[in-house]
Parts: sequence; structure tokens; C-alpha cells
Amino acid sequence: MELARRWAEEAPDVEVDGGFSAVHWAGRSQYWATRPEVVTVSMNIAAVLAASDNMAAIIAAPAQATAAATSAGNALTYRNQTSGYRDEVASIAVTFGDLASAMTAINAARDLAQAYAVSPTDVGPGSPSAKTSADLAAAKAAAALVSETNAGVSAGQALAAAGGIIYDTTTAGIAATVNGQFFIVKGDGTTTYALMYKNVATVATLVASYPSKTALDNALLLLAQTLLRADGPTEFSLTDQDGYRWLRVTPTVFQHPVIDSIRVDLAIAKAVTDRSKQKSGPTEFSLTDQDGYRWMRLSPTVFQHQVMDSVRSDLAAAKAVTDQNKQKSGPAEWSLTDVDGSKFFEVKPATMRHPVIDRFARRIDRNERPLPDPAYALMATLAERIGLHMLGESLSMGHLSNPPISTTPSTRADMFNGGVRPEDRNDTDFSGNRASLTSAFEVTKAPGIDDFVTDGGETPMSGMVEMIAQLLVEEDGYDPLALGQKFLLAADGHNGQPISGMLQGSVASDVYERVLASIGQGASLYEAAGKSYVPGALTIFEGANDNFSDVTYQYYLDNLRLVRSQFQAPVDAILGWHRPLPMAVIQTCTHPTNGLPVPNVALASLAVCADAEMVFAGPAYPFPQISVGDLHLSARGSKWAGAYFGLVLKRLLFDQIKVAPLVPVIHAQGNNIIARFPVDRGRRIIGGATSPEVPAVTNWGLAAVSAAGATKTLSNPRIAGRDCIVWDASETPADAWKFRFAWTGDAYKGYSNIRDDNPLIFDRSFLKLPMQKWVPICEVILT
Repeated sequence: MELARRWAEEAPDVEVDGGFSAVHWAGRSQYWATRPEVVTVSMNIAAVLAASDNMAAIIAAPAQATAAATSAGNALTYRNQTSGYRDEVASIAVTFGDLASAMTAINAARDLAQAYAVSPTDVGPGSPSAKTSADLAAAKAAAALVSETNAGVSAGQALAAAGGIIYDTTTAGIAATVNGQFFIVKGDGTTTYALMYKNVATVATLVASYPSKTALDNALLLLAQTLLRADGPTEFSLTDQDGYRWLRVTPTVFQHPVIDSIRVDLAIAKAVTDRSKQKSGPTEFSLTDQDGYRWMRLSPTVFQHQVMDSVRSDLAAAKAVTDQNKQKSGPAEWSLTDVDGSKFFEVKPATMRHPVIDRFARRIDRNERPLPDPAYALMATLAERIGLHMLGESLSMGHLSNPPISTTPSTRADMFNGGVRPEDRNDTDFSGNRASLTSAFEVTKAPGIDDFVTDGGETPMSGMVEMIAQLLVEEDGYDPLALGQKFLLAADGHNGQPISGMLQGSVASDVYERVLASIGQGASLYEAAGKSYVPGALTIFEGANDNFSDVTYQYYLDNLRLVRSQFQAPVDAILGWHRPLPMAVIQTCTHPTNGLPVPNVALASLAVCADAEMVFAGPAYPFPQISVGDLHLSARGSKWAGAYFGLVLKRLLFDQIKVAPLVPVIHAQGNNIIARFPVDRGRRIIGGATSPEVPAVTNWGLAAVSAAGATKTLSNPRIAGRDCIVWDASETPADAWKFRFAWTGDAYKGYSNIRDDNPLIFDRSFLKLPMQKWVPICEVILT
């Protein structure tokens, strides 16, 4: 590279490896090109070359060259005319042919020298320039410096390892080393075997860590699993038409509701078997009847009983059906029915129903429910007779809910002689209407003062008590009647009354007096019969008349609280002791009928249930009405509403659990609106149209507004996990956005398509009404 530089840059007349540099030749070329005598000579040379291409002629005729120069007017003095210019001209001619060629060659030499000096790429194959070689040399020098440093570190590490000492702590390592030395400390044993530190001015500086055997084994296992799955699909699943996955298969997972349930049962059985193995008793245990017939056999590996054998047979049949379903693209159903056509065994992709299986499932479900809340311990049912009392307007009285369904006298509930609606007998004779007790049943009531338009029919009361009894049997395993418990039913409301009509001193209504008459007479009559009694709860179905008046949110909230609290002291006086008196609320949904933009009554009905003594039974919009546009419920709808009252009261009075409404928490990620709902364990959130009462509604019933009330655009609602729903917003939401569920629906009621997938069915053999939890009419601020 140095030689290339000299060829390019060396001063004139300084030899470079037997020759001269490009600078030298450039100078000489300039000199000769500007000398007049050379121009003349060159012209004569050109003339000679034009006549003869024989260079020997020029060399052999110096006299002619001299004469030509003189004739051109050049007064030249030559030190040796004969030999001096002749030799130089001859040399130029021999070397370059002519001056033009000489200049071309010189320029080429110059350019080549320049390339060898500074070109960023190779000048020729394997021939880098001086600059490239210099840069490479600098890089290698830097690398060598780094290598030297790393070598020092490695040497220190090797020296630390070679010492054979692994210190317990960094403090011990610092104490045993000096500045610049390395030492090793024990790792945690799980992810690291050892840690290497450097003593930097008595500070332990981490240099490297060495993985433990466990960490290496886990990494290798993960790698092996990845390689095993590389040639085929990692997962196989089957879904139904709603997108719910009911079968999932991977190399290590097989999930199906039936299989999952069997795993739980097998785990329990294994635990029992394991405990049995620890005992030294007999290897087999059996029970026989008086005829010597063995009807149960138990050993460490065998459990034989007629019921268990039947379950095994059913499971085997179900597995065969499931195997067939794997080959189908959609959900399938298979069932067995008895001679009366009643379905006693049913298999679907996500469910398997059989009395024995249902009983196990309900017990498991009961164990998964939250533990009793001590705050509600005093509300527990502590008597043989439990009073259920309903207040409210026409919806609480079964107005137009005809023909009634529950017309057979109940074995689980009593009513006063006046009826489930005690004032059916007489509108003003409160004592006479409650003079005695009889089995409860629903009737059609002829028009009267309380029902001035037409007949009354099925009230929510029968559905309420039947739901409580059904849950006690299915979840707790006992029939309340068999254990000496019954309920007292009294619908003490008044048609056409607003919330103020439920209060003491109302001039338009005597609901307060009716309720106290029912509680007081119930206590007296049961005491006379030798039965203990407690008013279990108040229930209220109210709000449509207040929507008609467009009352304020605060007005309805305050009065609803007062409705409950006004009864607490009188009830305590009747019982002779204090027991918190709870009240269950169903939320009205009729604000669109009155053209109200803000559902104040519905929002207050939800808010009041944050009070300890109040419990939310659900919104009214899922219940079927007698006709489109009429707020009154059909007999089926009224009994269904009662079942929702019964569900939350069973939880509160018997389980000491307060059911929370399905109100979500909402946050945003970019333009995505994400709502997380408080679904119970084992449940999931669902959306979409479900029934004629709740048809499809835009965005599943969610609307968004800004702080100023401007409507914001939402779209594409979709399920995201077990408890989340996501919507797309047309813009990134601000913190002040408000999200309104079920504020709109149709011209008559607000509703939403969002609910959970609670599998509970009310009245399984006849009405078969689903008890899903529905999102209430509510407003949620973005968090």
C-alpha cells in the first residue's frame, strides 16, 4: 500500500522502484506540451508519421528534424543538436508513439494510482486500496483490543472458578477478594446454579449467571415439545353455532364438560381409595339384604352399586354419542325418554343431563359458591313459617296476568283467607281478610276498587316460593316441607300507585297498613298454631307510574329507601327482637313508553341495592308481556318475575349471599371499549338475540355519550374471554365518556342482549324458564 501511495504522490524526479510517480509524469507532460519547439517537432513528427509509419526514419534523419525546427522560426540553441533532441524525441516516440498517447497514458497512470490510494472498493480482484486496507487494519486493531479485554475477564473468571470456592453470599466473596478479582456465589437452586461477580472497589458487580439443572431440563423439555408439534396442527376443537367451543384436543389436553366432570369425580374417588390403602382393615367390604343378596361391594379398586352401574352405562352410551359427534360439523343432541315422553337423559355438546348427574353437579355448584357473608347472618331464616310480602303497583298484583297458572293449592305455602291478594275478599276489611290461613293458590279476581279495569290473575308470589323450594331441594338436598318449613304469601300492593303510595300516611293508598296487617296477623295466627314465624323479606315491583310522572332520580331513590325503613321498627316490635328486614327490587324498564330520555326510576332502583338491606332481583325487560306496548305481564311472565325474586331471596335468606347485579367495569385501549362483567365462577358472559321478549338490538343495547351528552359511535360487539365484551369506537374515548346499557330498546321498554349463561331452569318439568342473569339498565363511566 505504501508503494501505491508513492506511485501516486511522490515528488518529481524522485525514483520509485526504478520509475517515477504520477506527479512527476504529469509535470513533465505539462512542460513538453507548452514548449514551442516541442510543438514544432511534434508537428514534424506527425508529418513524418503521416508519410511513413517507420519510426526508424525519424531516428536516422536528425538533420531533417533540425531543419524543420529552424524553418518554423524557432531560434533554438541545442547543446547537442545532433543527439540531444533526437534522443529525447526518439525516446518519447518509442515510449508513447505521440504526445496525445503520452497524455492518455499519464492520465491513466494517475487515475490508477488514485484508485490504489483511496478507492472504497477493491481496485481489482483481491487488490484493495490503501484506504480500505487502513480501515481494515484499524478495525482489527479495535477487535484485538476488545479480545484483550475479554481475555482479561475470562482469565479472571477462570481464576475464580479454578479457586474451587463458591461463596454463600456476595459479602463473603468481597471479603475474600481484592479490587478487580472475580468470585462465585451460590444461585437460588431453581433457575440458577451459581452467579459470578467482580470486585469493583468493594462492590459486587454481576458478570454472569449459570443455569441450574432444573432450568436446563425445563428448557430442553419445552424445545422437545415444540419440535414434536412442528409437523402438524397444535390444537383441534369443535364449536357450536354461537362460537362456543365444547370440545378441545391437543397433544396433552382433552377437554369436554362431561370428561371434566368425570375427572373431578375420579379425583375424589382416588383420594378416598388412597386413604383406604393406608388402613389395615379387610380388603373388601359389602352390604347384603336379609335374603343374602349383595347390593353393594367396595374394595380398593371396585365400587359396585346399582346406581353406580347405571351411571357407568349411561356414561358409556354418552361417550359413544360424543365420539360420533366428533365427526359432525355442528352440535348434536341425544336423549332418552320414559313412557310419558318425559326426557330423563339428555346429551348435548356442552351438557349432559340425568337426575344422578344433575344431583352431583348441583352439589359441586353449591361448593363453588362464595362462603356465607357474616353481614347477612341475622337475615337467615330462623323460623318454621317464613313470611314473603310484596308491595307495588299493578305488576305486583298480577294485573291482567290471566289465566293464572298456579291454581293447585300449594303444600309449601300458606295464604290468608282473603287470598294471595288478601284484599280480593274485601278492599277495606284488613282484619277480616286475614282472619285465618289456608294453602296458597292463584285465582282470577273480578274487577273492584283495586283493579278497576279488568281481572287480576297470576301474581309473582307463587313463582317466588316455588323457586326457593326448588333450589333448597336441588342445591341443599332437602324439601323444606319435609323438615317442617312453610312460607306465607301476601301480595299487599295497590294498582296504579306511585312510590309515594307505598309510604305511611299516603292519602291515595293504604299499602303500609296492608303490609303491617299481614305481618301482624301472620305472627298471631302462627303463634296460636304453635309455630314460630318471621317475616323473611319484603319485595317490591314498582316504578311504571313514576315513569309516567317523570320523577327525579333522587326523589325515587329516597322514597324507595323509606319504603323499607318505615317497616323496620314495627316489625321489631311484633317479633320482640331486632332482625334486619331485607327488601328485593325488580327494576322497571318502561321509560321509553313515556318518552323519557333518562331512566331515573330504573337507575335509582339499581343504586338503592348498594344498601346492605336491599337486593337487586334483576331488570323486568326479559319477562313476556300480555301484548306489545302493554307493560303488564302475562301469567307466564308474572310467575317468571317471581322466580327471580325467589332466586335472590334463597341466596340471601338461606345461603347468606347477596347477589350482585351484572354491572360491568369499562376501560379503553385505543379505540376498543372493553367491558368486564362480574359473572359468577363457572359462568361466562354471552350476547345476542335470545327470545321474542328480548330481540336483537344495536350493539347489544350499549350506547356511548360524551360528557356533554353527544352520542358516540360504537360497533362490532364481540365476546372476549369468559367475562369481557369488546366494542369498536369511531374515535379514542375520553375519560368523561359514559356508557349506557339498556337505556333504549323499542318504543315501549329498554333492554339489552347481554346476560350470563347460568344453566338454572325454573320449573323444569312444565314452564322450563331459564334463570340467566341480565345486565340491568345502568350507566357506567369510563375508568
